Amino acid sequence: MRVGFAQADITPVLPITLSGFVFRMNQPAMGVDDPLFVRALALDPADGDVTLLLSFDLLGLGPELTTRIAEGLAKHTPGDRICLVCTHTHGAPATVHLESCGIPSESYWEQVVAAAVRVGKEATASLSGPVTFEWQVLRAPGISYNRRKVLADGRVVMARRPDATVIKEGPLDDTLFLGRFVARDGGATAGIAHLAAHACTVCSDRVTGDYPGALCAELSRHFGAPFLFLPGACGDVNPESEEMVRPDMLRNVAAMMDSVRRAEPVQSGRENGPISNAGDVVELPYTRLPSVEALGREAASLERIAAGDVGSAGGRRGLSRLGNVLNVGPGAPVDLARAQFAAQAMAVSLRRTLAQMAAGTVPRSYHFAVKVLRIGSAIFPIIPAEVFSETGIALARAFPGHLVRTVGYGSPLCGYLATAEAMKEGGYEVDDAYVFYGHPAPFSAEAECLLTTRTIDLIAATLS
Repeated sequence: MRVGFAQADITPVLPITLSGFVFRMNQPAMGVDDPLFVRALALDPADGDVTLLLSFDLLGLGPELTTRIAEGLAKHTPGDRICLVCTHTHGAPATVHLESCGIPSESYWEQVVAAAVRVGKEATASLSGPVTFEWQVLRAPGISYNRRKVLADGRVVMARRPDATVIKEGPLDDTLFLGRFVARDGGATAGIAHLAAHACTVCSDRVTGDYPGALCAELSRHFGAPFLFLPGACGDVNPESEEMVRPDMLRNVAAMMDSVRRAEPVQSGRENGPISNAGDVVELPYTRLPSVEALGREAASLERIAAGDVGSAGGRRGLSRLGNVLNVGPGAPVDLARAQFAAQAMAVSLRRTLAQMAAGTVPRSYHFAVKVLRIGSAIFPIIPAEVFSETGIALARAFPGHLVRTVGYGSPLCGYLATAEAMKEGGYEVDDAYVFYGHPAPFSAEAECLLTTRTIDLIAATLS
């Protein structure tokens, strides 16, 4: 097989707003801590059918950007062999709809599209080989934790240290995957890193690629070859961070690099292929919509909070809910201005759904594009959602003889896809996140199972 690699800087020109956190209240970024990149890996199984894998230092790509990039690359690579993934950094401009979490900039979108098309072409033009794919799986303990905690009093919170007894906490995959494409002379030409942890270590008002960007830079220095990052199934997994500041992120990256230098791999391999891919569109249903009256009452309640009414019992309950949305620790005070802004954002989204209901145009399901990329024993299901760790673990267990590393945040990104059990429990990912992503309702309890079943079929197709 042959590989090619290219990257381009997509750091925005300030002023611009950032995506990922509603508590920023759409204020402009105050500076740049790290450059942002789009990285492209071209994979040729030696038959000329090149697959392109592009990784962006962005929160996610929406449908419009996904289409524009695919159209720009269509003359060189068919759409079914283009895989677009984002690292999900919360320190980049808005490139997917997330209500009031960054203001889209057409000039920045043009910058991203142009850079993506350019690196896709350059990666294909730079194909060389033959190469061997060398990979290893390393333990990386203490880097991440499952943030969803079910408490004895019935609450589901995202706090690292809740204020009540935890009766359930989700599972965790704390392994780091590293793959390198090595030429005959022993030199690495490009690499892939994969880890299942949200790229939200840094909650600042400055541009940053967060830990995926810093990790790629460190791995490139260590191995002497460029790396791109693939995020795992981490919709419910956060990186360890005491203050959610840059030093926390750098400590995590340093710990990962210690594992790279010192830890014995739990799995490893050296292969010459094959390379293959498969894809399909899965129709995922939404839950049953509430009545117009119920949705109207919810929107009105949020609008009252946005107007400053937090003294009533309903206002106090709403403020508590918004504390979870704003990632405020249980029992900690909620900033009123931020709560008002978040309430207004949610109300705007609900009013949009009410308008659709009045017009009879509310969608009942969502068409979900899934892809699977195989490189030797490594299987990468690429899912355009914030999938939970349970989904990644289930896909891996379905193929015990292979190395399945689920990739979240494919394109176009549609938001959270919770498990059936999580749907019963509730919490931010179930009760609130869909509003910011602009859906009329959460996905149904069976949606994740439908997705998992079809993805297993696609993985089997790449192995046949």
